[in-house]
Amino acid sequence: MDSSASNWKCLYVRPEDLELCIRTHVVGHSSHPSLLEVAVHPQVPVVHPYQDLPNMTPISIDSLVAGRTTGKSWQNAQIQALYKFIKQAQIGIEAFGSQIGDYYRERYPKLQPWIEYLVLDYDLPKSDAPSRRRKNIVLDDFSRAFVLLALSVADPHDQAARRLKRMNQSQVLEILRGTLNTEFKMLHRHSQVNLNTIGLIRHVLVQAGGPQNLAQMNLLDGDCRDVYSSSAFATLMGISGQSKYSARVPVETLIVQLSQSQTFVGLKVDWHLVTNMTQKLKLPFWMFITSIPDEWTSGLSSQSWRSLRALLNDASCLHQSLNQPHNAERLFSVWAYLIRKTYVGAKDQIQEASDTICARAIWSLARSQTTPAQMALDLMTVACVSRLFPRETSPHQQSSSMEALDKMLMDNSRNGMLGSLNRLLASLHRVLSAENYALREPKLARFISQVKIPNLVLELDDTHADQYFADRMINSSGHVAAFAKLCNRTGWFPVKLAPLQLS
Repeated sequence: MDSSASNWKCLYVRPEDLELCIRTHVVGHSSHPSLLEVAVHPQVPVVHPYQDLPNMTPISIDSLVAGRTTGKSWQNAQIQALYKFIKQAQIGIEAFGSQIGDYYRERYPKLQPWIEYLVLDYDLPKSDAPSRRRKNIVLDDFSRAFVLLALSVADPHDQAARRLKRMNQSQVLEILRGTLNTEFKMLHRHSQVNLNTIGLIRHVLVQAGGPQNLAQMNLLDGDCRDVYSSSAFATLMGISGQSKYSARVPVETLIVQLSQSQTFVGLKVDWHLVTNMTQKLKLPFWMFITSIPDEWTSGLSSQSWRSLRALLNDASCLHQSLNQPHNAERLFSVWAYLIRKTYVGAKDQIQEASDTICARAIWSLARSQTTPAQMALDLMTVACVSRLFPRETSPHQQSSSMEALDKMLMDNSRNGMLGSLNRLLASLHRVLSAENYALREPKLARFISQVKIPNLVLELDDTHADQYFADRMINSSGHVAAFAKLCNRTGWFPVKLAPLQLS
């Protein structure tokens, strides 16, 4: 039933007058022996048979316990009275919608955990509607999101994971409802209830096209959404994990898992689909953390997570290519450099993998058809890692930054490159921010400037570097073609002689 955005009113009626009431939900017997507390739709006028008694106290669960009982019998009677009262709330939610939940949240805040479960259950997609002929898009998208997140931390050989892959959309929803119902029945055993999972399910439901509910969206904190979402969904599906930091499977393995899942039948499952799903679910950070080793993030503080998330958000806004899984380690490396003074641990995490990270970034930097954003991230990665772990062991410094770049990309080595990398970063920044350059990207230039570009005196070779980067971005050319074109244009060819053989 449609409800106004206004709050439902707390009024009172005599039991014999209930038949005169409209758009009214019976809450229960009030402290007054002859009056019922009722929640009334905001548009219903407060006239007979309603009574407005603002000083009347809310219904006490203890007052609902019948007879004189002691000890365990009293506790059991309390639990029975509690769930009887909650059952009445469920009847109201099913009759009038989630606005009745708002009434109970405000009037009976101690019952919030039960109310949140009831409201969520009411809004979950209905899979048993025989009259619905057209495809239930919300059910499909919601169940696929659930499977995606759950399988991302599941051992492919886990029995529960195998069962999940055999389930269709309706069966996934049935398992979820069953798990939530079991938790609902056990709420009275907990003095405090963490409702982050309810908020997480609501978040995914809303992004899949389901009903909004601001109160439940506010239950979710950013860390839970980004970091613990997979573990929470796996647990709901019966997939065991060692901790909230359950080990995440590689994206390649996840894609294979999804392609074998009943809920993804008929879809082309690749990293594009996974990326699009996580973006639609507003979980871009999830893709990031599933693509790097668990130990890199397991000890991060909330403040560190916020700064890491901020960098990822900046990168995501630049170009979709930066959302690809292989960029996760590069973004983490740039972040490790940015916070090197406040969190040394980030640097320590990547030290062992620094050569591999650089090698991959160097290979990517040399490729053709790369985007300006990808080129910038690759160069930033090599520069940041070189600043953190210098390799100034080369006995002979290259005569120019362009010669050094060519050697680095051809030999896949960053030895002796730190000075040249700083000049190359400055060059790329100049090109992207130049007002007379057709493909200028001020946002990308600002992104590069985060790593503190040194203020260097310009040299002739810097203009060559500017021409090189401008040509690569305009023509989408790789390093070999762009470097050869630069050499032809300037009449400069680096001489590479074979070692002199003395007889």
